[in-house]
Amino acid sequence: MATRKNPKMKLKLNSNLVEDRNFVLENPSCNYGRVAEISFRDNTIKMTFFQTQKKKSEFYILQANSNTDLSLEQFKSVKRGDQIAFVANHNKISKIAIVNHANKPIPTSDSWNSKENNYERLLKRELDVLINPDSMETFIKRNEIIYGIRKYMQRRGFIEVELPILKTNPDIAPAEHFEISNSKNHSKLYLRTTFPAFEKLLLGFDRVYSIGPNFRNGDNSYKNVPEFNMFCMVAKGKDYRWSARLVHNMIGKLAGDINGDKKLYWNNMAIDLGSWQEVSLDELFKERFGQSVREIDSDEALKKLCNDQKVILPKMNPKSEGHLLRANLFDCLFEQKIVKDYSGPTFFKDVPWYLAGPAEVHFSKKGIKMRGEGYVGRMELMNAKNILINYDEIQKWHRNVAIDKAKMNFGEYAKVDEVYLDSVSYGMQWGSLASMGLERLVMLITGKTNIKDVVMYPL
Repeated sequence: MATRKNPKMKLKLNSNLVEDRNFVLENPSCNYGRVAEISFRDNTIKMTFFQTQKKKSEFYILQANSNTDLSLEQFKSVKRGDQIAFVANHNKISKIAIVNHANKPIPTSDSWNSKENNYERLLKRELDVLINPDSMETFIKRNEIIYGIRKYMQRRGFIEVELPILKTNPDIAPAEHFEISNSKNHSKLYLRTTFPAFEKLLLGFDRVYSIGPNFRNGDNSYKNVPEFNMFCMVAKGKDYRWSARLVHNMIGKLAGDINGDKKLYWNNMAIDLGSWQEVSLDELFKERFGQSVREIDSDEALKKLCNDQKVILPKMNPKSEGHLLRANLFDCLFEQKIVKDYSGPTFFKDVPWYLAGPAEVHFSKKGIKMRGEGYVGRMELMNAKNILINYDEIQKWHRNVAIDKAKMNFGEYAKVDEVYLDSVSYGMQWGSLASMGLERLVMLITGKTNIKDVVMYPL
């Protein structure tokens, strides 16, 4: 805080500088601010206040304009972080009072943004949004994105629903769960990892969507956090390409509405969120590897291809086999040898039957299911699928995955969700599902390359 020492200087204001909360009540039209800087020059004091949600920092000038004398010493008690109430006209304050003193000085931008404070900025986001206008702008845009999604979906006849976060059975998805002890009956509860049973809502609804948190006890990286939010939708009578294009158009519209342009520059890549290409993985595999996806339909064939392509594989369960093993191997091959060549928005369709969750098998391509994965900036953003509606096939899928998990000693994670199977036994409606990672979308639109920068309080 820069000050010019001049003890003889007198300033004239219409009120004394005192701690006065009643000042707020007596002046309902008064403004509020938290002092960022205060400087003294000649007969003028200039205060700079921290930004508000909609404006950058504003300047309010204190000048001699009455017969009431105030000494410089009374202003020397004002420091960075103090909360001020004031009445101003044309950037000139006529009345002022201190509402509350800050017990700790608020860090300066330079010290706060140093590498040593990386963890502190995540732990104390309330300070981060106060000190960094860019951080505040990020969360304003996040709010606009969520509002934009709701407006976009509701205008197209979708109904928003809320789904339970606590589950009595772990999801069928291969992701690791968080467990919660229930002290009343000593049973375990599980936090959901995804929206695996979302499609059963089509039993009673035609078009439904949801936005909410999911939890995965695993990877923590620039694009993954243990607690994240997902957007998911289902539509009756529409195939997966229709749902994918609905989401693609929504993403482009959000970028245009919020940034003024669907084109952006993210992670050193020029990206146009208004332009998506569709690529058949079946045809791409023939071109790249000399064999179609349908021909790589065994553990040994996929292991050999990964080995031939020098794919780096993570440490896997030595007992891993079948559906889960192939899904993991395929993901590694796909991410390392295919995705790296596609930086623009790309929807990869015609995926093998064992990849991800259950979906309707392609009517003319054996071994292919009607599902696609959407990538932007070489990062998975969304997916879409035709919902599997045949009860026998649904039951077979879930029980086969449970058997694979049991072989790998997954214990209780190998259980089948009998409640879900009973629900869909009443007859699923034909339709499609699409889902998207909310934080990853916020990253793209705000230009952030670390997911923790778009989460208010990342774990």
